[in-house]
Amino acid sequence: MKKVIYIMPIIFLLTFCHKETENIIGYDWLPYNSDIHTVKIYPDEGWQDAYFDCYVNCGFDERLIVGAWNGYRFRSLIYFDTDLLGIEHNAHITSAKIRLTFERETDVINDNIYNEGELVVVVSRVYQEWLEGEVTWDYRNHHDRWDGGRFGPPVSSMVVGDAPEDYEYVYVDITPMAIDWLTSPSTNFGAILYARYEDAESKIKEFYSLNEYEEDLIPRLIVNYEEGGMKYEASCPPMMDATIVKYDGELGENTSTGSDEHIYIGGFDGYSRRALFHFDVSEEKTGIPANATIVKAGLFLYFFPSSRGDVGHMSVFKLDSAFNEGDTVSKMRALSFNPEEDWGEFEIESESAGYKEVIINELMQKWVYGSEENLGLLIRGNYDVEDSKDILRFGTRENQNPDTRPYLEIRYAIPPD
Repeated sequence: MKKVIYIMPIIFLLTFCHKETENIIGYDWLPYNSDIHTVKIYPDEGWQDAYFDCYVNCGFDERLIVGAWNGYRFRSLIYFDTDLLGIEHNAHITSAKIRLTFERETDVINDNIYNEGELVVVVSRVYQEWLEGEVTWDYRNHHDRWDGGRFGPPVSSMVVGDAPEDYEYVYVDITPMAIDWLTSPSTNFGAILYARYEDAESKIKEFYSLNEYEEDLIPRLIVNYEEGGMKYEASCPPMMDATIVKYDGELGENTSTGSDEHIYIGGFDGYSRRALFHFDVSEEKTGIPANATIVKAGLFLYFFPSSRGDVGHMSVFKLDSAFNEGDTVSKMRALSFNPEEDWGEFEIESESAGYKEVIINELMQKWVYGSEENLGLLIRGNYDVEDSKDILRFGTRENQNPDTRPYLEIRYAIPPD
């Protein structure tokens, strides 16, 4: 009887063990009679990688940003529907001001070295219509260019100092512009705020936007007027606001990055650098049959940190149109993908160089099975405003050091007959 007791555990282990059982979670058939195979794909002629840059919409951020820093220029747009004020057209306007909310909160707003010091903020009248969910530095909507905004000479200005610990209001006078809006509503395309000395500035100021959830913190237009011998005050929040940004280090439209030794991912509040990859994962190339189950698929990217350390949170998207790494930046900017459907995420918070793994299990499964066409993938900052705060650098297949080039590792199993 004792012999049976000792032998049974051995029989049990022999029956259910197989290779690399630590990666079988979620696949009921794997523990019984299937081995897990590993294939690595290194860059060759069938591998493509490149990067491009673009400007993205910041219309739904909780901040309005004005100023310039480290090659970035920020301008903020704001539009008020003056009909909401309820002021008759024959009323006498005595004053009109835009009220903005200003404070410093750790890791949230105005809490960096580039927020320190005084900044002269100018307000001008905008001459063209723009759309909150579409406007960028280059375009006022999805189709019409305007290169930083079409606006007139300064209407007014204000000096903004260091942000206080508790919020306070700052005001900029726009009386003549508001009078025009009220008397000729068709000319009202809003206002733009920008630094007086953009080219020489090295600081930015951040204000709460329409998208701030606390009502007391969002911008307001405040108008004082007289009507019928009585004095009144009316106010309203903006209908739209947005920040637009330009980066002086942007790539030219005819630039090609496919032969560069590095790719760049990330951005800063409206400016984005995005990476593109394509690799052949066909059965002819990898030996992986269409009925295989992908246990794990990882894209390994070699990370080169900056001297200050880097932070990044990035997402992976499936391309819906093909690219060639010899394409120009202009062509890459036109590539199609669904921004609402990410296929993986990864984070970097490191001061050390080395490989970082990007998990793409589900996407690889669809490519192998053939349910999705393999046109490649795009990696960008995780948020709509590319709020990575850093542009991170990785090695490409063209990197002179083969130990820093990307590669793909796929672990898979074949179901039993």
